[in-house]
Amino acid sequence: MSLETITEEYKLRNNIFNLSDYDTKLIKSIQKLRERYSSELSKRKCTIYLKEQIVVSVFDKKTKEKESNKIETKNKLSANICEAIQMNGKKCTAKSKLGENFCGRHCKK
Repeated sequence: MSLETITEEYKLRNNIFNLSDYDTKLIKSIQKLRERYSSELSKRKCTIYLKEQIVVSVFDKKTKEKESNKIETKNKLSANICEAIQMNGKKCTAKSKLGENFCGRHCKK
């Protein structure tokens, strides 16, 4: 950006018509900062993130299958925990009995 455009932008943002020495020094420092930042940014290597993963090889497909298997086993494990809600309002963390949804404390006798 040129010094004139930064000066105009500074005047508009701060509603100033006449610039003081402080304002001109500040505008020059803003210009230097922007120039150095843009030069550093141009030197930097950039990483591009995609929204969806691109499957390139067979190995990527296998990892997706493993992840889906992990999710299924987690769902199965969550069924083994008691579904009762305790008096304090928290969920019971005990294991449920086989074939039941509740643990020994909360199961009907």
